[in-house]
Amino acid sequence: ELRRKGVEGEAIEAALEELGSDTESAAARTLALRKLGSQDLSDAAVRRRIAGYLQRQGYNWEIISEVFASISANAL
Repeated sequence: ELRRKGVEGEAIEAALEELGSDTESAAARTLALRKLGSQDLSDAAVRRRIAGYLQRQGYNWEIISEVFASISANAL
């Protein structure tokens, strides 16, 4: 989409590298926590619903798994 708007490939690659997976994970975690609310993440139906939501937002399964692990670890 950025290329169609005339942004150079090098600029796109530099911006994507700058973001990194940590930023992406943090954004996904924020969305998941907002969607989770007071629900229990150990419930399979809740996990499916949140995973589906994150996938529709463009996050891959690796990021979603990291988010779930992070939320579960902090809940202990």
